[in-house]
Amino acid sequence: HPHFTTIADFISSMDNECMELFTRVLAICYSENLIGKNMFVIDGCKISSNCSKEWSGTKKELLNKSEKIKAAIEYLISKHKQADTSLVEDKQQKREKESIRKLKEKADKISCWLDTHEEKPGASNQPKKSNIIDNESAKMSSSHGVIQGYNGIAAVDDKHQLIVWAEAFGDIHESGHFPEILDGIEENCIKSGVDKKILTKVKITADSGFHNAGNMQLVCEKNIDAYIPDNRFRQR
Repeated sequence: HPHFTTIADFISSMDNECMELFTRVLAICYSENLIGKNMFVIDGCKISSNCSKEWSGTKKELLNKSEKIKAAIEYLISKHKQADTSLVEDKQQKREKESIRKLKEKADKISCWLDTHEEKPGASNQPKKSNIIDNESAKMSSSHGVIQGYNGIAAVDDKHQLIVWAEAFGDIHESGHFPEILDGIEENCIKSGVDKKILTKVKITADSGFHNAGNMQLVCEKNIDAYIPDNRFRQR
């Protein structure tokens, strides 16, 4: 049974080949009449990444975190200097020495990241939170609370729930990805021989997270039969 890191290395190093394989499988599914071309449903799912929320923040926040860690180290060292330097160390001193070692590792990790990475640009020229373990992931709300991870979005044909397009994004704003989702669906369907003008022939459904004025204008311009709830219906 392959380790998950083996699978991850294979996927990350063979992404173009995997995409080609995906469209070939899609073509076989279509030839077997498994794709109905009646409705494509778009939805997202929050997926935790293999990193902790505690390593997230803007450069300013991470710098403050580093300073607090250094202050904690200085406090523990000063306690040791004030303690009776007997030949036999008690358990408390041993625990504190181990704490100092771990805190130094954390401070060094943050300092190294700050020296080698740029701030992630966000909306209105405000920086977005980075993560020093997995900087492509992001903090996002989910049904299990706030997680550090990805928003996995898929478009699925309604006949047999076959995925026709999928991607993972390191942010929670689904509506901003709607144009590239449509482009991805169209590209996959062209490459796999499903249809050259699929977007004008299927119904597209998505939840209110994909609704905004720009997306509504886009589906009108592309003549797409789309059903997306207005997330500000009550305010209007």
